[in-house]
Amino acid sequence: MSNSNRRHKRTGVEILVRGTVQGVGFRPFVYNLASRFSVTGTVINTGDGVVIQAIAENDLLNTFIKAISEESPPLSRLTSVDSHPFTFDVTPEGFTILASSTTDAATTSIPPDIALCDDCYNELLDPADRRFLYPFINCTNCGPRFTIVETIPYDRPKTSMKVFPMCPACEKEYHNPADRRFHAQPNGCPECGPDISWHNQNGAELEVGDVIAAAAKSLADNKVVAIRGLGGFHLAVNGCSKRSVSLLRKRKSRPDKPLAIMVANSTILQDFCHFNDREKKLLFSPEHPIVLLKRKADSKLAPNLAPGIDDIGVMLPYTPLHHLLFREKKCPSALVMTSGNASGTPICTGNKDALKRLHSIADCFLLHNRDIVTRVDDSVVKMIDQKPLIFRRARGFAPSPVTVPWQLPKILGCGAGLKSTFCLAREKSSFLSQHIGDLSNLESYDFYTESIDHLKSVFQIEP
Repeated sequence: MSNSNRRHKRTGVEILVRGTVQGVGFRPFVYNLASRFSVTGTVINTGDGVVIQAIAENDLLNTFIKAISEESPPLSRLTSVDSHPFTFDVTPEGFTILASSTTDAATTSIPPDIALCDDCYNELLDPADRRFLYPFINCTNCGPRFTIVETIPYDRPKTSMKVFPMCPACEKEYHNPADRRFHAQPNGCPECGPDISWHNQNGAELEVGDVIAAAAKSLADNKVVAIRGLGGFHLAVNGCSKRSVSLLRKRKSRPDKPLAIMVANSTILQDFCHFNDREKKLLFSPEHPIVLLKRKADSKLAPNLAPGIDDIGVMLPYTPLHHLLFREKKCPSALVMTSGNASGTPICTGNKDALKRLHSIADCFLLHNRDIVTRVDDSVVKMIDQKPLIFRRARGFAPSPVTVPWQLPKILGCGAGLKSTFCLAREKSSFLSQHIGDLSNLESYDFYTESIDHLKSVFQIEP
């Protein structure tokens, strides 16, 4: 294109896309779409959503706008796509992803945390891959989101990953439009990303050759292991050992409430529970919730997992660390994975907090050094009349909005005192919080008020 042509003003379009469009690979998607349709311009994350300024031949531009809605990334949730004419002072020569803007009011959504995708799982177990056996592998299609976000727009400096500068190899991936980790904010590797460590009951770090192997052996030896995960701590024991389950119940003062389990895959699950295709699909969904299933009468699960109840809460591994744990030969075939907390209090998120509050429950601790900004429990779902009914809406779902067909004022719905969840609303979106729990003690009430303040700040909703 000649310099004289570039100086002429030309009219294109400005497109505003709202919804869950940050942290889901949306800007890389738009970039690649623009390359496909010979569109030039820019895309940027703003507090109001993703803004695209684009110019091309009319037919190509119309097809480009249509493709934004029809081909959007699988983890995105578009609530609106609005466009209007836009005049370029200088015709752009290419298509560029701009640094995020925070000048607009926040009307976008934070994506929920998503289970490990198949591509990352394959790389995790590939000896030739540089992230072989790396417990924090992720990409634009999976991994931490809500639990690491401090505020929006969703960019690395506004997450708990800001303390992990990317190495040259990760930087190259991050800036390569053809790479699956193009603008993946939690991107990292063994050279530059978070790491795990193994600690005894008193918090002292233990030098072991393989942290995951040490955890698997402890579980096989009927010990209680506290595992720092995605949205908080789990307390894990051998799910096939009555002795282990009894020990956990005694230490946690939880004599009879049901305990959920995690198993490696659906093949193993066939030995323990009945499930149909719909329930299997739910188990393998991007949310990977706990699914309530009918226990088999002859299963080898500990009989005291759910006294007097036929249903068992089951989930599949949803982080790379979980997959690596089950990969160990000594790891039990089923693990109890219950919330890492003292009875009636919120789940622990920080290492120091867990070592203080859980030292009388856990025998050892599997820790990591990536801060958890927002605590999030596991979601619980049951299929009823062939449809999923969410009993507890948390990891994988929160804080994705529920869209309604009418305009809402900026309001706060406080919820109940038991099994508490609150809701913030604006325009046509209702933002349900993660599961908070019972508000009968100060710690839970503080968690409740802190969560309200956090989401009010993130979404700029002042009721």
